Amino acid sequence: MTTTRREQVRNEVREKILTAAREILVAEGIDGLSMRKLASRIGYTATAIYFHFADKNAVIQALMDEDCLALVQSFSEATKVEDPVERLRLIGMCYVRFAIGNPNHYWVLAMIPYREFVIDANDPRRSDPSQDSYAFLRQSIEIAIQQGCFRPEYSDVEEIAQMLWATVHGIVSLHLTRGADPWFAWRDLETTANHLVTTVLRGMTTRD
Repeated sequence: MTTTRREQVRNEVREKILTAAREILVAEGIDGLSMRKLASRIGYTATAIYFHFADKNAVIQALMDEDCLALVQSFSEATKVEDPVERLRLIGMCYVRFAIGNPNHYWVLAMIPYREFVIDANDPRRSDPSQDSYAFLRQSIEIAIQQGCFRPEYSDVEEIAQMLWATVHGIVSLHLTRGADPWFAWRDLETTANHLVTTVLRGMTTRD
């Protein structure tokens, strides 16, 4: 087997492991994930799993890295917009579309409680807007503040970021967990989310 073919097979197995891990996390949570269960799910030995990942934490970190990068890349539409407030609105809408279009990815990123030891808070990618979605949001907010787009009482970048994140996460998690519930007369998610994000930004910025 050539080196290129060997690498291709290795990458295919790695993706198979991550896909299975994502499915287990969504269905059973972090406590339901184990290397043995992963091996059983994809028909490999536990030894084969350890060849690719040192432990369960490494699997989860790889999932977080992969899914967070995919989320950042989904913001590409917003990077083309010069107006800072409109850019923030588009980031919110891109976030909603990513979450609804990739529910398992979003579940792993934002719906499963993680213990502190799982995430490496010192990872340099944490502050890199090209790698981390929260850093991307913070950077966009900083630009908006510098251009005088936010009202004076809204000057804390972290607070604004967490308010905007809570806004889109709230509507996304509501639809992921209860969107099929016939008890409610659900309205179109895209339209409702756009109205919500626009309203929140209007209340925080100097725009009418």
